[in-house]
Amino acid sequence: MKKITEDKNELDELFENNKDKKNALKKIVKKLEENENTNRKQ
Repeated sequence: MKKITEDKNELDELFENNKDKKNALKKIVKKLEENENTNRKQ
């Protein structure tokens, strides 16, 4: 039973890290889109 709990904790950790990465990627994409829009206007 202990092993299952450890595996679950590891998965939860990975999931949290992925959420952080996804948010970071979303921010980067948003910034790139803003830059592209700015460049088009010039």
